[in-house]
Amino acid sequence: MLVSLGVENFRSFKKKTNIELKPITVFVGKNSSGKSSFLRLFPLFRQSIEANTTGPILWFGRYVDFGDFNKALYKQAKDKNIKFFFKFIIPPSSSLVYKSIIGDEKETQINIELIVGSDQKKTKYKSINISFNNIKVSITNNDEKGIDYSFYENGNKMFEKTFPDLKLEKLYRSFILPYVNYSISTIGNNHTLLIQKYAFGGIIELISFNEKVEKKLIKYFSPNPEMELIHNFVRNLKLDMLEKDSFLDSLKKSFLNNKTFIENLNNNYDQIYEDIFPSLLFSKINSILTEINYNLNETFSKIRYIAPIRAIAERFYRFQDLQINEMDHTGSNVAMILNSLTQKEKNAFTAWVKKNFNFSISVEESGLHYTINIIDEDNITYNISDMGFGYSQLLPIIMSLWLETEKLTHRRNNELFFVIEQPELHLHPAYQTQLAKLFVNIIAKAPKKLKIKIIVETHSQHFINALGECVEKGKISKDDLSIIIFNKENTETDIQTAYFDEEGTLENWPIGFFSGE
Repeated sequence: MLVSLGVENFRSFKKKTNIELKPITVFVGKNSSGKSSFLRLFPLFRQSIEANTTGPILWFGRYVDFGDFNKALYKQAKDKNIKFFFKFIIPPSSSLVYKSIIGDEKETQINIELIVGSDQKKTKYKSINISFNNIKVSITNNDEKGIDYSFYENGNKMFEKTFPDLKLEKLYRSFILPYVNYSISTIGNNHTLLIQKYAFGGIIELISFNEKVEKKLIKYFSPNPEMELIHNFVRNLKLDMLEKDSFLDSLKKSFLNNKTFIENLNNNYDQIYEDIFPSLLFSKINSILTEINYNLNETFSKIRYIAPIRAIAERFYRFQDLQINEMDHTGSNVAMILNSLTQKEKNAFTAWVKKNFNFSISVEESGLHYTINIIDEDNITYNISDMGFGYSQLLPIIMSLWLETEKLTHRRNNELFFVIEQPELHLHPAYQTQLAKLFVNIIAKAPKKLKIKIIVETHSQHFINALGECVEKGKISKDDLSIIIFNKENTETDIQTAYFDEEGTLENWPIGFFSGE
């Protein structure tokens, strides 16, 4: 579950900027203050995992267009690299990958820092830093010299080494993070180094490094090392063992009956830890990256992005015998989705809209075409094209919300992101208010297994005020909301966070923010 996202040296974000993701996170600020750039990171990552690319990021794709790396880079950057920061929690799971790598007793919080640069107009991996428990691992591509590996504990560097035969590179289309792989020259010289263990199509372990760790461990057993136990220990290490005390406990349990080793362990634990642990962790690095990549992929694939410029309603739509299960980011397929619903589903959607907005929707056949009609509160029917822009801009949003939270509740995924730009466009203040209340209602009614997050960029005071009203009335906890204020001075964006108190009053809110002063 992704809990925060950050950037550095990206667009107008010169310094590291992290945003914690609440169930409802609202971006506000003046035009060109950076809020849209940050919000569009979500569809950027989704299009990056969906396209067949050789690099980590697809800057120009189906959902958003950042141009290329140089266009996305902060213009006055001295360090010509862009940094992305991900913090997420991996909960106990039944996943085979998870159980074989993480363990199934506790959740693990992981922090990722991914650094990318440009080489001959191509976006390349520069380095990756992974932090969990009190441990940090840093891996950096060192041009033609291989990779630099560093291991930190409690902020102190404990180990560093350069591996000349390795590099960071992208191996799979749907994964954002790189893998450690052998260089082409190494493959040519020694193809046996390519022997690796696979699971679900992902490289899990660098077998040759496992063997090096085993050799280091053997010297603490004398005179008869228990090779099978050593072999199993190295291959079955889990993330919940990757801290000093847990590692010690794991060693004791694994080799309890070997008196020589236990004596060495009790007398020389710090030496054994420093000798074994950094190398053992490195041998598991692709296992760790695989688990993280699967979790990031799960998150990014569940992003539902609605762009600010949405399709204009048409008077007639041609019949297309298509079953559509997701709203296009421009809303261009809203008519096809409506037409693909069964009558029971159409009735359910109409009732849901009526309850939340006091109008309803119908689909009517007209020869070789069909029409979408709006039935207002006076029960008068209008073609949607005769109702102005407001309904055509609102319909894709509410259809996407209903489709994902009401119709498709059978989906196994436990995480869902709605990322919406300017939902208030062409809407009367009353509908802006109702839309905010609908967002709150969706969060409040979501089943525990479905973690929904709604990220909204808005200029609407009515929308903000409605959220405060919901807090005051106890419909949502103040802790489930945050308002991120984007401020841009010269070329650089800073953010500050406003929040609601128990009475629904905004705290840390700039005076006169909506007054135009």
